[in-house]
Amino acid sequence: MSYVWHYLLSRLLYDELIRRGGAVAVLLFVLGLALVAVWLRRRRASRRRP
Repeated sequence: MSYVWHYLLSRLLYDELIRRGGAVAVLLFVLGLALVAVWLRRRRASRRRP
């Protein structure tokens, strides 16, 4: 019985986190991709230079 309560509570908390932090998670993901892209560009540029 305690397992069911734990599951329900974790499910509710998880849904709340998704609703509140969904936009924040997407923004962080996009920022991460942008940082990786910039890092790759710098890496390629440094490789081209002798």
